[in-house]
Amino acid sequence: MGSGSKTVPVCYYDGSDGNNFWVSKMIKHHTSTVVSVAWHPTSPIIGTASTDYKFRLCSAYVKSIDGKGVETPFGANPKFGTLLFEVESHGWVTGVSFAPGGGCVAFCSHDSTVSFVDVAAAAGGAGDGAVSTLRLSELPLSQLLFLQDGSLIGAGHAYDPMMFVNSGGKWAAAGTIKGKAAAKEEASGISATRKMFQAQAATGQGDLQSTAAKLDSMHQNLVCGLQQFGGSFGGVAAEFTSSSLDGKIVWWTRDELTAAMKGLKL
Repeated sequence: MGSGSKTVPVCYYDGSDGNNFWVSKMIKHHTSTVVSVAWHPTSPIIGTASTDYKFRLCSAYVKSIDGKGVETPFGANPKFGTLLFEVESHGWVTGVSFAPGGGCVAFCSHDSTVSFVDVAAAAGGAGDGAVSTLRLSELPLSQLLFLQDGSLIGAGHAYDPMMFVNSGGKWAAAGTIKGKAAAKEEASGISATRKMFQAQAATGQGDLQSTAAKLDSMHQNLVCGLQQFGGSFGGVAAEFTSSSLDGKIVWWTRDELTAAMKGLKL
């Protein structure tokens, strides 16, 4: 988990020698708050995003849990807490996500960039050559999610999720994912007043004109969560969900992802 104490506690259950409790070991390379972490899908490696302007890969190998002979892209049995790779950004690093196979890890920063790290190249000592960065024209992303097909979804201050794909070894922004926003309805005087008080409680804005204005996006506030779904909702197959400070959870379908791909330019 991330921590405001500039550490990453790696927690595990200790049932050895009559023990019966949870313990944690601390990764301590950060100099500011750790706001996001992600596990490598097959190795005891953690990617971290921190407000100290850096993305890191660190070893989370615990011998009593993982056993001996654990192979990782950075070698066998890397000592717990070892800093394996580090990249400096020009803004707070706010989100991190591993691709399903673990060969790529992406992170986003508050300078409106999203970066992709080739894990094998990083382990081979390529340094900054292992990183490719896309600069966005939209507001910064704060959440990232790799889908099972290897595409990446990003959202945050840009309320509409964005899709990124790898084509021919090169990452590119495919497009913005648009949903079908609810139709606007004319409000009566009583209804408008009720909405004003609701908006005052939810957002601190009580002006009728400000509450009537609505963005052309499914979400009306910061997207603070992306999750795999892989099921059906309302009879429609959904790939992932997004949740926002506007109080909404939105289900996104494969058709909407396909529509976003139409904007892909390589």
